[in-house]
Amino acid sequence: FFDLEALIFGAHEKSEYVSFTHSPDLGTVLHLIDRDPSNAQQKPQVFHAPSFFCFHTVNSFDSDDGEKFITDLVTFKDPQVVRDLLLKNLTSDPQLLAHETLSTACLTRLTLDKKDGVCETEVLSDFSAIGDFLELPTINPDLTMDPNYKYVYGICAAHRPSRLANGLAKVNVESGDVEGVWCEPGHIPTELRFIPRPGATAQDDGVLVSLVTAPDGARSFCLVLDGKTFDVLAKAYFREGHRLPYGFHGTFVPGRA
Repeated sequence: FFDLEALIFGAHEKSEYVSFTHSPDLGTVLHLIDRDPSNAQQKPQVFHAPSFFCFHTVNSFDSDDGEKFITDLVTFKDPQVVRDLLLKNLTSDPQLLAHETLSTACLTRLTLDKKDGVCETEVLSDFSAIGDFLELPTINPDLTMDPNYKYVYGICAAHRPSRLANGLAKVNVESGDVEGVWCEPGHIPTELRFIPRPGATAQDDGVLVSLVTAPDGARSFCLVLDGKTFDVLAKAYFREGHRLPYGFHGTFVPGRA
């Protein structure tokens, strides 16, 4: 639940998880809303699932027969990750790092049966090969709401202990395997954006772009990775002396010829 006192009055130090309270015994309640205007008067369908915390959805779609709604999420067991990312925790004594590290996550699929009103939960990947963590998930935008999508990309914990994601990864949704990892010590990447190759037929035929913040004394850069092999295709460095503040999200805007 949102902690309204913490949100309105800034009393996050008194809140268990900054701006959230967590009651795992209540589980997770999901509301499925029909977006068809002709069903505007229909009440949302309510489902119950085990307790978890989630920032981002990877993809969502209906089953072939339309009787089930499937959504893939990056989930945490609780909102501790919100407290992990407080500035005071990110900048505190580095020697505490081994004891204060980034929360673990997994790729979870929720299957909501519209007929029976039951929610089934399945872990697709525990991200064990990438520090038990992946966030800011992105997919080929052409496969949004496509049940046949196969790959998810995101920031990961390539090396632990760490308070921030320090790598990038490609995960096969069908097998749960990690098929590619990029990491350079001391560098912090931002959210990946997948750009499909014009005319591509393979799901991973394209490039991935991330802005990478470099450590002191080094130059930050825009990183371009091959969507299939995860090889580095290019690095566009910022000018000497140009500081690139760390940011979470990225956007790709196609240029005009």
